[in-house]
Amino acid sequence: MQFADAHVHLADPEYEGLLPYLIETAKKANVSALISNAMDSETSRRTLALAREYSDLVYAAVGIHPWNAVFQNETAPETVSEIATRHRREIVAIGEIGPDRIYAKEEEDFRIQSEIFRKMLDLAERTGLPISVHSRGSIKEALEFIRTCRVKRVLFHWYSGSIKVLKEIISNGYRITVGPSLLYSKHIQDLSGQLIRNFKSFFNIETS
Repeated sequence: MQFADAHVHLADPEYEGLLPYLIETAKKANVSALISNAMDSETSRRTLALAREYSDLVYAAVGIHPWNAVFQNETAPETVSEIATRHRREIVAIGEIGPDRIYAKEEEDFRIQSEIFRKMLDLAERTGLPISVHSRGSIKEALEFIRTCRVKRVLFHWYSGSIKVLKEIISNGYRITVGPSLLYSKHIQDLSGQLIRNFKSFFNIETS
């Protein structure tokens, strides 16, 4: 059985020096793809470089994370846009992007997050790339933004919203991932059960 990891941050500084070990460990575990998401313009460059260095396993996603949005200079979105446009064939997604109401300490922070998210959605439209969305505490706002654009391939990373919203996500053809909280969160376990029932229904498999 082969696996793909839809969301890692291999360009983060704490992984420096560990990458050869992580790559080898992933291969031994039958992981055939690591989608390395960026946090800002600098890690977007670094992620692209890693995808070139480990071209048999690592794939680059570029973008600006909401946690980093308020610390970016005004040209950061344009820098990420230039990277994605110039190296379109080497990039597989725009991510990790989105709003984070919980992290935003002030309303101005959320406004900045939202403005950059819109710019990243515009970039995804222009390049035809899918998006990896961070939406902690802001799933409804994220969906509102996405409804206004023509991006069709959407992955909600570490989804923790309601089952009602999950059904809307599924009906739109979007995807989700769940994190380690699957091991201890009853809510996340219920969400996963809903996904399994949806997949069984899609393939006309009887559900007990």
